[in-house]
Amino acid sequence: MIISEANVWLGETKMNRILVSKSIYWGIAALILAALTSAPAEARIRRSFLDENVKSGVSNHIYKVDELNQDCTLAHVKVKVWAHPEHGSLQLLTGTVANTYNKATLQSKCSRTVPNGTRALYRPNAGYKGKDEAVFYAVDPAGNAVFTTIHLTVR
Repeated sequence: MIISEANVWLGETKMNRILVSKSIYWGIAALILAALTSAPAEARIRRSFLDENVKSGVSNHIYKVDELNQDCTLAHVKVKVWAHPEHGSLQLLTGTVANTYNKATLQSKCSRTVPNGTRALYRPNAGYKGKDEAVFYAVDPAGNAVFTTIHLTVR
């Protein structure tokens, strides 16, 4: 009843925006709750942030996550786009990815292993130059989750 009264009072366009934002808010809360309740007690949620300069008018590789454990065994990582960019499109590709570990990581000893994984290609809208952003959500078999926010500068 309150929603229909608010709908008349606020107007259709404004009310739709409010309903959408509430549904997004509750959807995010439900996903986080599901991840926390279904993950083992030792699972963690981490956040990482990257800045990427990308070219306008072409597809740009902006994200990679592989399925290689620290002991060089393969794992299955689930990747989803959490937030799509406003000024371009994303394409998720699965398959083999380049093994690019630096010597500071335990996986550096796995240099001969070609892991499976997920890559993301970002293509800015035609003629767009400026800032954009994409957020990815990856979960490993142990239930550890990583939210990766990529701040894009389209030149």
